[in-house]
Amino acid sequence: MPDVTDPSGVRWSVHRQWRARYSNAVNPTDTGDALIGELTFNLLQIVVTWPFWFIAKWLGVRWKIVIERDGTVVGETLVRGWRKSQRCIQELTQSAAAGTLPQSPRS
Repeated sequence: MPDVTDPSGVRWSVHRQWRARYSNAVNPTDTGDALIGELTFNLLQIVVTWPFWFIAKWLGVRWKIVIERDGTVVGETLVRGWRKSQRCIQELTQSAAAGTLPQSPRS
């Protein structure tokens, strides 16, 4: 979904979070074997977990809809079903464009 700007000039983004963020992100200062090791580990995590993630989504696990305001996450919503999540994203994006989306940071 494209970013939208509300009447006061604030930029909003609403999208699905496709997968969990892995905590062991690659450090750009690493060199050589450490970098290859981390990349290999991250790739294995994705390859091993993807089939289970796909099956879980197919069986009805909810999608996480992430709402960002000027690059900062201000809200998250869980929605079951691909079409329902599309409708939710559309509604939230329209609300943000109209300036009616709540602007308080998440707790």
